[in-house]
Order: sequence, then C-alpha cells, then structure tokens
Amino acid sequence: MRWNDWSTIAIERANSRIQFSQTIGSFQAVSHRLVDMEMRLDAARLQVYRATAAFGAGRAALPAAMAKLAASEALAAIGIDAARIHGARGYITEFEVEREVRDALGSLVYAGTSDVQKNTIAALMGIAPSRNRPGSS
Repeated sequence: MRWNDWSTIAIERANSRIQFSQTIGSFQAVSHRLVDMEMRLDAARLQVYRATAAFGAGRAALPAAMAKLAASEALAAIGIDAARIHGARGYITEFEVEREVRDALGSLVYAGTSDVQKNTIAALMGIAPSRNRPGSS
C-alpha cells in the first residue's frame, strides 16, 4: 500500500463510519488528525524530492539521511493515526491497516533506528559526538 492510499482509505472511513448520528469525519478531532496525516505525508515527500535533487548534484548524504528519518517517522505516525480513525478495524489482523501499522513501526528500526539516524545527521551537520557524559572526568 502506498502512503497516499492510507490517507484516502482513512478519509473514506471517516466519511462512512457513523457515530452519534453523524460521520466521524465531521468531528474536529478526526478531521484534524486527517489534516495532520496529509501534512506529514507532504513534508516527507518534499524531503525525498530534496534528497533526489541533491543526489543529482552529488551531495546527497545529509538530505538522504534527513529524508529517511522524515519518511520513517511520518509513516509510523500516519499509520497510527489511520488505525485510530478505523477504530477496532485498525487493530485487528483481518483488516489491512493493522499490517501496515506494524510494517511502519518496523521502519523506525530497520536500516538504522531513528536515534541512530539522528546521530548520522548530526555528524553530517558537523556536530561532534559527545565522548564524555556531563560531570564525568
């Protein structure tokens, strides 16, 4: 499933699921969650485009690391939001959302955890790693 599909499926669910005699998409909390999903998706996509352009210019290390971090973090957050919008259907294995969320959470770990990715980005930015903890001699 592609990222675009997640927000499309979540919007369809929000527009079809009825609670308290109205669609859940009409609730501000749900509509704001859908907006956040779309914004995360767009921000991650722009990071990937930026990394692609930098690759063509021969200086892709920092933009690529930032794009990987942005994409994996966005994917996990979007997946969790999609599961929330789907309610119980977002959690049980019979529906596709659960598997997608599980895979998205894996993206935070494989190919370097987000914390390790941040260390890589810091090093590429020229930030020296801390060798000693504060207060140690």
